[in-house]
Amino acid sequence: MVLGTTNAGKGKKNGQAVVTVVDDFGNTISGATVSGTFTGSFNESETGNTGGSGAVTLTTSNNPVKRNIAYTFCVDSISGVPGLIYSPSAADCQTY
Repeated sequence: MVLGTTNAGKGKKNGQAVVTVVDDFGNTISGATVSGTFTGSFNESETGNTGGSGAVTLTTSNNPVKRNIAYTFCVDSISGVPGLIYSPSAADCQTY
């Protein structure tokens, strides 16, 4: 997972999390639905589907922030792929 920000205009930023889904062998998984929650400077949940690279970019859309950006993003669930069982762990949350 990689966290960052993206330009929302007028000097404001949105939070962004790029989540890559892999199986137990490190193979990327396309078509998985990833849901996660931003807390801190941003307080909202986002959902998206992984593409061919196994990655999905989740970006906040409410209330962009101008400065002092600090947030935590947690993966809440991964679903939509037969045979894929998501096992959450503490590593599923990161702070920016």
